[in-house]
Amino acid sequence: MNKLSNKRESFCRYIAIDGLTPTEAYIKAFDVTSDRKHTATEAGSRLMKLATIQQQISTLQAGISDKL
Repeated sequence: MNKLSNKRESFCRYIAIDGLTPTEAYIKAFDVTSDRKHTATEAGSRLMKLATIQQQISTLQAGISDKL
């Protein structure tokens, strides 16, 4: 699997571990300013469509389930 950038890894963690929406996770991971929130919604949605992102979120969630 390709290594995700630090920002994309953070995006995945915010969703899988913190339970944020893709928009919220994108804003936190990519340091989006408030005037670009619409862009964050679109970008978060785009990231969620990527197989590498979906796989990483699933991996993180499986790790959490294993610990419970």
